[in-house]
Amino acid sequence: MVDRTKTKRKTKSKTKILIPILSLLLLTGCANQLPPGGGDVDTIPPKIEEIYPPNGTIKGQHNFASTYNQHLNNVNKFRRWLKEQKRKEKQKAKQKS
Repeated sequence: MVDRTKTKRKTKSKTKILIPILSLLLLTGCANQLPPGGGDVDTIPPKIEEIYPPNGTIKGQHNFASTYNQHLNNVNKFRRWLKEQKRKEKQKAKQKS
C-alpha cells in the first residue's frame, strides 16, 4: 500500500518552490517596450533613382513605380514634400514669365 501523505507532501513542496520561481520569471521576463533611441533628424530628402515606365513612353500602362536611394519609412511625408517642391517650381516659373 502506498503512503499518500508522503506523495502529498512532495507535491506541496514542489508547488511551493515552483510558484515563486514562475512568478519571478513572469515579472522579469516582460521588458518595457520603447522605440529605438533617436539620432539626428534626416534632413536630406530621398532621390529618385529609377522610374517605370521610362520617360518618353507614349502608350504606357497605368502602373507607376519608382525606386529611391533610401528607405521611405513615411511615404506621406515625402508626398507632402514633393507637392511642396512642385508648388515652388510653379511659383518660380510664374515669376520668370
